[in-house]
Amino acid sequence: MNEKLIPDLENRSLEEIEEDYDEERRSDEAKAQDERLPKIKIWHERSGSYDATTLKSPEDMKFLRAASHFFLDKSGRFYRKSESGNHQLVVDKVHRMYMMKAAHDYLGHRGVYATARLITQRFWWPEVEKDVSWYVRSCHICQVRQKMAMELPPVVTHTPSVFQVLHADTMHISPSSNGCSYLVHGRCALTSWMEARALRKENAKAIGQWLFEDIICRWGCIVKVVTDNGAPFRKAVKWLEEKYGIRGVAISPYNSQANGTVERPHWDVRQMLFKATGGDVKKWYWYLHHIMWADRITIRKGTGCSPYFMVTGAHPTLPLDVQEATWLVQYPKEIMRTDELIALRAQALAKHTELQNMLKR
Repeated sequence: MNEKLIPDLENRSLEEIEEDYDEERRSDEAKAQDERLPKIKIWHERSGSYDATTLKSPEDMKFLRAASHFFLDKSGRFYRKSESGNHQLVVDKVHRMYMMKAAHDYLGHRGVYATARLITQRFWWPEVEKDVSWYVRSCHICQVRQKMAMELPPVVTHTPSVFQVLHADTMHISPSSNGCSYLVHGRCALTSWMEARALRKENAKAIGQWLFEDIICRWGCIVKVVTDNGAPFRKAVKWLEEKYGIRGVAISPYNSQANGTVERPHWDVRQMLFKATGGDVKKWYWYLHHIMWADRITIRKGTGCSPYFMVTGAHPTLPLDVQEATWLVQYPKEIMRTDELIALRAQALAKHTELQNMLKR
């Protein structure tokens, strides 16, 4: 497999990462801000301070107020200040299309909300949300594969801890890939963290091994499995019931939404596999782990954060972060003293959301 779901950001030419986008659709205010940004950056590079006696016009005061929202770090990178401390790297015009392409096309073709949150946690430019909305809505493959359905959302039962309750099901995928024609798919009822495995056969042994290896050995013994009435799953759950005391709960055959936590994302998984493979679905086996990772880091509207954040308490480091070094603490270039190492780790800890919230109190 030479195809990559995540672009090789470090080995891209300027022509690949520098691309203009339609300015006509942008507002006059956004264009004015774009014209002002280079002047603000130059002002910070030259001095970053001001003499009150030189501020003689309202335009000077307006410029100063705008400049106060930005700063340059020690490496000369231009940032927009954030009250939360997660300052956003300012993106030049020629790099914006590439940023949106990397956040949308290479991370599962998610919707406007998820793509915008992924970008705005790290980067900023004038009217970034509007640009993301325009880009996602103009994505050809998303328009072709879009499914609009007016349905009442299922009622999700509350669960008190991570992976105490697992919603699991299987689906058949055609054509087969690497000899696998089935996908067993499970989600934590609390966090919606996705686990999945490609199967050659849909039988009790294959499903039972997945439950034991990918769920129990990774997350601990689950209390309940919500599954369908398929014979293989019933036998797998029975085997786990006898060995580990896990209670299997069958859903109503007349109400598929009783297991909506996993039934609805089946469609999303199929869509992501189709888009990730560029329509060549025979390769879905090799893209399964890519789309699981993309799903785990996608921010949910219901919670305001990603499953990754709910499980770990921290935001994931993406290829864009590595390329732009937006959230990384400077790596030590030489052996450090104990006090220096502690200080470095304290800087990394300071980026933890829980600590940031404590500092606000």
